[in-house]
Amino acid sequence: MRIGIMGGGQLGLYLCKAARRLGMTTSVLTPFADCPAAAAADNLLVGGLDNPAAAARLADAVDVVTFEIESVAPAVLEHLATRSHADTPRVAPSPQIMLLLQNKSLQKRWLTRNGFATADYQLLPAGAPDGQALMARFGLPLVQKASFGGYDGRGVQIIRTTEQLERLWPGPGLIEAFVPHAEEIAVLSARGHDGSIVSYPPAALHFDPAGNVLATVLAPAPVSEAINRKAIALAEGVVARLGGVGLYAVEMFVTRSGDILINEISPRVHNSGHHTLEACPTSQFEQHLRAIARLPLGPVEQTRMAVMKNLLYTPALQHAGKATTIDSSNGTTNVFVHWYGKPGGRALRKMGHVTALAADLETAGRSAAAALQALELGCRETSS
Repeated sequence: MRIGIMGGGQLGLYLCKAARRLGMTTSVLTPFADCPAAAAADNLLVGGLDNPAAAARLADAVDVVTFEIESVAPAVLEHLATRSHADTPRVAPSPQIMLLLQNKSLQKRWLTRNGFATADYQLLPAGAPDGQALMARFGLPLVQKASFGGYDGRGVQIIRTTEQLERLWPGPGLIEAFVPHAEEIAVLSARGHDGSIVSYPPAALHFDPAGNVLATVLAPAPVSEAINRKAIALAEGVVARLGGVGLYAVEMFVTRSGDILINEISPRVHNSGHHTLEACPTSQFEQHLRAIARLPLGPVEQTRMAVMKNLLYTPALQHAGKATTIDSSNGTTNVFVHWYGKPGGRALRKMGHVTALAADLETAGRSAAAALQALELGCRETSS
């Protein structure tokens, strides 16, 4: 089986590694020859994700095309759609699903039309938004999201004061009501070609307040069994309704009253599932490949509690931007360190992650925090 991957970031890197273990070959289309996935891909095609000709070269070389990032130009997705009708190659998730979910405004409207609860929202057309009118409707704080291109804290901002209303971006996009005191969780659900669905236990998401980027994942999430069941049922309902094949990350808010609101859907492997590399019998990366390759889906039962911390670029971690990828483990402490091999760095960029496993979340959290502290200390000593 020849797998084509649109995008060469760290998600592509681990898809390539999982594919090799399954006896598959990978071709990666990426704008950057020094991307993380270059360390594990069988073939690297350098070209833009907005270039239909580059996408055609990828499609000609593989049996299945998939995605590690949503920001693929509509023209490219439309080209892939013309080819997927003939099943040469298959495209999973389908270009239609990618076009829907990469646009946060269309995604929100789809959720509403299909009866899935979300935070109250208002779509913003192109042009400057009326901050006073939005504040009158939603109060403060309020959340603004760009329709396209938002990830890793970009394309999202929280407006907390009347003075910050001047920072509202011009549309298109949407405004959401801020959900106070909510627990943020994610459920990863994979749907096979036969319609079967398996879901990993919900994971709790904790974000860096400065950059609104994911900093820590606790898995499984410390929620009640009732919330656990409800969240999985909701995620599987979304994935079944979409009807696509592959792994999806469904991010949610759990309110104080126990209601669950869907925040966003990502049609790909996801940062919230990195712990599955060590904590589950089938990682999210292998699961996605199994789904798109029409193999039976693997078991998802989590064997131990896990805490994952992103290694976000800071001056203390400036030497983490190596040109090589590193995956290391400490069998005694059950701590696993992953460097993605990204060249250079910028504030809050994901340079790697640390996962710690233990019998309980508190112990795993202490181990992950200690590992992160040791890495920062080691980088400071290297630079001095």
